[in-house]
Amino acid sequence: MLVKFGDGVEMYLPGVITQKISCDLDVSFFQEGTLSIIFYVLMGIATLAAVPLANKIGDKTTLLCSMYGSIFFTIFCSLVPNYYTFLLSRALIGLGCGSNMTIIGVFGAKNISSSKILTTFSFIHDCIAFTFGCAWAPLLGWLLLDKLGWRLFVLLTSIPLFIPPIIMLHCFIDEEDETTESTNLLKDDNRSKSIDNFHVRVLKASLFGGFSSFIGYGSIMLLPSLIRNYNLTNESVEVAKCEQVVHGNQYIILAAVNGLANIIGRPIGFFLRPHFKFIPLQIAFLLGFAISYGIILTKPGLLVESMMIGIGKMCFSMHMAEQSILHYDVEYFGLPGLCLGGSLMNVGEEVGVVMSTAFAVFIDPYHAVMVGLIVSIAQVAVICSFKDR
Repeated sequence: MLVKFGDGVEMYLPGVITQKISCDLDVSFFQEGTLSIIFYVLMGIATLAAVPLANKIGDKTTLLCSMYGSIFFTIFCSLVPNYYTFLLSRALIGLGCGSNMTIIGVFGAKNISSSKILTTFSFIHDCIAFTFGCAWAPLLGWLLLDKLGWRLFVLLTSIPLFIPPIIMLHCFIDEEDETTESTNLLKDDNRSKSIDNFHVRVLKASLFGGFSSFIGYGSIMLLPSLIRNYNLTNESVEVAKCEQVVHGNQYIILAAVNGLANIIGRPIGFFLRPHFKFIPLQIAFLLGFAISYGIILTKPGLLVESMMIGIGKMCFSMHMAEQSILHYDVEYFGLPGLCLGGSLMNVGEEVGVVMSTAFAVFIDPYHAVMVGLIVSIAQVAVICSFKDR
């Protein structure tokens, strides 16, 4: 949970610090956009590369390398003297986080005793720990960023969260735990068999995750873009460049929309899941997202736009509850393909994040909202293909 908490912080940190850093370093619009997406690009690459690495050196060792790397790169990030070294440091942090993004879940899924506990694990792992990280990053931004500056701020985000898991893995979890055959989940012969249509299932899961991440995680940079647009045009007064960026109490908006909406939405999605059929429930969530984003296109003002993004984020978060369970579903991927299937699904998600972030930072934010609506329609078609779920 602590690892996933830290991943949530790092995942949402670009929306908190990018505008501030771009202002301090006086970089161009294109350089700021590149800084926004580089973390997600390298995270996607590392997520896929972590699979053969974990197969070779083990899940536990991969997790330790990932967290040690994240801490080292974060310290380097706070010391960099210019834009290009900071860009490199953000890329390296993406590598560190991507290395554990899937492996931490697979590590847990291999060491639990039943499918019922696997579902509960997925809930507390992605629906609780990760979502609190989503809120923690902007909340810290509101409390500390303007007071401490971004260099010290980045040291106080995920490093304190990664240190306890390192100690636990070194001191309290034995190497033999990774290969133990004492659990019911690994003993079940049916789950140990390969899935016949594995490639088709991976493709559907990757599309499901990619489109979902596009419509949901796009708000990480989309909301700051809308806030800056408001700061730029507010009351028709010319505003200095560094006063256009998200600042002060505006971080509360980020915490409420990206954090609170996630914290509320995922538990609701998790508890609704057993009581409704998969296809109509997921389509209902997407319909709520589409309506809220449709209202944004009318340009009703920052307050209403923020509320609508929050509602859209909540609908995405309820939708994401199923995605979180699918990641580590042994019955869906089969135990032999669990690591590869979960990682490829994660890569699809990272592609969705990179594309939605690129739209949010490189084009007009209202055009990005329109693209999100179009992608949500495509997601409906993918959902309808899961007839056996």
